[in-house]
Amino acid sequence: MIDFLFIHIPKCGGSSVVKAFDYHHPHYPDKSKEHYRWLDYDESVKKKYSFAVVRDPLARIVSWFFFHKQTCSEEELKYYDYETFQDWFDDGLKTHWGSDPFTMKNWVCNKSGNLIVDDIFFLEEISRPNSFHWLKLKQKIKACESIQLPHEMSSNHYNYKGYFSKERYQKAISICQEDIEFFKLHAYE
Repeated sequence: MIDFLFIHIPKCGGSSVVKAFDYHHPHYPDKSKEHYRWLDYDESVKKKYSFAVVRDPLARIVSWFFFHKQTCSEEELKYYDYETFQDWFDDGLKTHWGSDPFTMKNWVCNKSGNLIVDDIFFLEEISRPNSFHWLKLKQKIKACESIQLPHEMSSNHYNYKGYFSKERYQKAISICQEDIEFFKLHAYE
């Protein structure tokens, strides 16, 4: 029985978490989707231990583009049919989502903007075997000690900063400013 609520923020390592814990939450509002904000769940589910995984927001933007460029449907292709990441970025980071997919804070806060999930883990931390954060998460959800976080849907775009000119980098920082401040991402100070 799943006794926790995992908020699966797109392009934050969620597929790896789902696989590691064999997470198929019976309370998804719509079983055909896998990404729900904390606000989307029924009040009874919100009482469970809840957590989310976030990642470096600029790396996430790069990952978003390349993942969707490779996996989008024919109907969604119009949003990602660019020669390069830079072309897509310069044209406004258009996506097939009806709302802002880039602000991670929106997934884990209540309507007043207050953090409402019990724990936030950083992908860069939990993806290291036996890191404090990975061990803490396994303890919190009473997972088997031997479980490791698989690397699902891994990217070969590790040097994400190489995709940004100085001007694009500053614009990306501006786009991600709310998350940078909210999650206290000191690398951008």
